[in-house]
Amino acid sequence: MRGHRRSPIFSSEFFLGAGAREKNLSKNSRNFLKLGSTAPMHPSVLAPSHPTLPIAMLLLHIALFYLILVGVNLPAPFLGLKFDQDDGHRLWYAPPGFLIPVAWFVLFTLLGVAHYRLGLEGPDGAQGWLVALAVLCASYAYYTLGLEKLTGVSALWYGLWGNFTVIAFATLVVTVLLPVNAVAAYLTAPVIVWTAYATAIVGGELHRAEHH
Repeated sequence: MRGHRRSPIFSSEFFLGAGAREKNLSKNSRNFLKLGSTAPMHPSVLAPSHPTLPIAMLLLHIALFYLILVGVNLPAPFLGLKFDQDDGHRLWYAPPGFLIPVAWFVLFTLLGVAHYRLGLEGPDGAQGWLVALAVLCASYAYYTLGLEKLTGVSALWYGLWGNFTVIAFATLVVTVLLPVNAVAAYLTAPVIVWTAYATAIVGGELHRAEHH
């Protein structure tokens, strides 16, 4: 009976990248490969020198994006920018309020993984696109509630146009990342899906507000 071959999308290489495994070859194995020897190698020669290093680096990249999400929003309450508590009168297709920050932490986790994957390709500047997208997404309270406070125009309108901007920019980022690292691009795409869903909610809220 044939053994079942596991799909690489469910393996650690999907997140850590094949490059991470190669980068962790010990110094002896690198020297061996440089010599071009055809002699058989002892298994210990090819053993990773630091097996946990890729995972630690991955977690560091994810932590960076958590820091962006939390750090950007930290001053908002002190500036009087607070979203209304969920009073139960939400649209039928809108999620409970507590799920929204959870969703963003999931999305920022994916962005952190994408940032790590791009790092395996080398410092070509592509990672900066993800950081810029993360800052834009994390700034939602400022360009909605903040502008409402300054202009008196409903935050829903700013949220609507802000979401369009996020969708457009995230689409641009995915397009830029595709030729660099396809996995990083795929991990960024959920931002577009979630923001499109959020835009439908904002549109519904505006429609309801106009009829009350």
